[in-house]
Amino acid sequence: MTKTACIINDYYDSTLTTNAIKSVYETVDYIIVVNYVKPFEEINDDSIIYLTSNEKDVGKRYIYGLNQIKADYYFLLDYDDTFEYNKIYTLLEMFDSFNIIKENDYYNINKDLMYNVIVNHIDWHISKYSFTHSFKEYLTDFINNNN
Repeated sequence: MTKTACIINDYYDSTLTTNAIKSVYETVDYIIVVNYVKPFEEINDDSIIYLTSNEKDVGKRYIYGLNQIKADYYFLLDYDDTFEYNKIYTLLEMFDSFNIIKENDYYNINKDLMYNVIVNHIDWHISKYSFTHSFKEYLTDFINNNN
C-alpha cells in the first residue's frame, strides 16, 4: 500500500496553518506540522503529528519533519499556502516518470539540484518540492555527508 505524507512548516504559529492542513487532510495519509504551538484550531487526528523544532533554518525544519515519518511520497507545504483538491493526485501520476517535482519543473535524482536546494539555501522555495522516498533517502545522505 502506498503511503503519502505532507510536511507543513508553521513559521509564525499562524491560523493560516489550519487552512494548509485542511487542504491536504483527505488526500494524504500523514501530515507533519513542524514548529506547532497551540494558539490556533488544532485538528485532532492520529494521522496529524505536531512537532516543535528549535531549528531556525526553514529547510532544516522540513528535513526534521521528513525524518519523523516513512512514506513513499512526500509533499512540502508552507503554512500560508494550500493545495488544490487534485494536486496530490496529479503529482502522484507524475511520479511514474520523475523522482522530484518542483512546480513546473521535473527532475530525477541529480547532485547539482541538491547543491542548489541545500548549499544555496533556497529556503523560501523548498516548499514547492514534492518527491519520492528514494529521493528522500538521497537527500538525507547528501545532507549527512556534506555537513
